[in-house]
Amino acid sequence: MKTIATIFVSLVVSITFINCSSDDPDQSLIINEQNSKDNDQPVTGEMPPHSTPEGTVALKGFPKSVQYYYIGILQRWEQYYFRSDGKLLMVHTGYPGSGSEIITDIYQYNENNQLTGLDGYDEYSFQWENNIIVGASTNNVAWHGRIEFKYEYNTDGQIIQQTFDYLDTTPPSSGKITYTYFDDGNLKTMEHYWRDDLSENYSLSNITQFDGYKGDNNLFFELTIIPGQSAQLQFPSTSDYKQLTSSGYDRHETYQYVYDIVGRVVEKLFGDDKVVYQYYE
Repeated sequence: MKTIATIFVSLVVSITFINCSSDDPDQSLIINEQNSKDNDQPVTGEMPPHSTPEGTVALKGFPKSVQYYYIGILQRWEQYYFRSDGKLLMVHTGYPGSGSEIITDIYQYNENNQLTGLDGYDEYSFQWENNIIVGASTNNVAWHGRIEFKYEYNTDGQIIQQTFDYLDTTPPSSGKITYTYFDDGNLKTMEHYWRDDLSENYSLSNITQFDGYKGDNNLFFELTIIPGQSAQLQFPSTSDYKQLTSSGYDRHETYQYVYDIVGRVVEKLFGDDKVVYQYYE
């Protein structure tokens, strides 16, 4: 179904590749906050203050929030809350340009501390086999209704394929994403496929490729395959996005990073975009 494919592609572009950056691979790495001041756009918008939810703990060094700016304007923010055992319990998300509403996602676990559900804008339930999540289901009433997910792993425990079937669309449609990794475990490529009828073959829709990583640990949930789990171990140095079914969406991004005094990434800069990271102290 073309509408679904278009919506999904637009979502990927808006979240992961907000805007094209410089193509120069030799841009120097910014190593402190003061050096970045001259490159900053005037910042507009900020996260609203709110109290720490009951049952959550500020764990030192854990990711606290991430904020996405375009031309200095805050587009989206996320705030993370954890249990005392380090499990992600809640995520608040806001879109300042769309009003003051805060979306709350609550993660649910069983007695074995396995993720069993997600209650929020979408409601997920997760299926486990042999101590890994092999499937999930969700109901997105506003967009597509029920969606079923399946996950396949390699011998290293990395997800190599995700398939998703839209059960309430007419005609039925399906998609899949395949993943490859570098030898160090970092995500290398994502290939998105679609089919508008479950009896037909998939066709390749778009490709995302990461050419390398900076070596800095990435604790944030910018890119996820399973909700609440980061799909990137480190921060990438460059990325390329190629859309095969339409023009005008291709992106190449080269990232610069800003570090705090203890060496943690606190900003990612690319073109007119900036991502700001905060940690619990």
